[in-house]
Amino acid sequence: MGKGNDYISQMVLETLNEASGNVIEFRKPSNQMELNFNTHHVDYSKERGCFEFACGGQVLEIPSSWGPFKTLNYDQSNFDLRISKEDPSMILTVLSALLEQDLDHMHIFGPKDDLRLTFEYQESRAAA
Repeated sequence: MGKGNDYISQMVLETLNEASGNVIEFRKPSNQMELNFNTHHVDYSKERGCFEFACGGQVLEIPSSWGPFKTLNYDQSNFDLRISKEDPSMILTVLSALLEQDLDHMHIFGPKDDLRLTFEYQESRAAA
């Protein structure tokens, strides 16, 4: 093309200048986990036999011998445990009372040295 006009570049520039107020900048997150504000860091202490995490201004300990935790293999390198409100150990009922939230599900996951915990809250139901 030589020294002539590059019409494609010119059209792109004109389009961007016209739509500059409508362009949204995309920034790739450095760590997707940080975007989940419901995620809590969990420490597992084999010596004390419990999971420990901070939530709602309190540090809570969950015994690893309680309910669904009894079946976990604590020597594994990755964890993935989901607990629903229907669990017979009633762990979510107890945690709901402690945290003053209506918890529906709990999920502990990740590598042993960087465990995470998330809660799903029961949606409030409006009276008709």
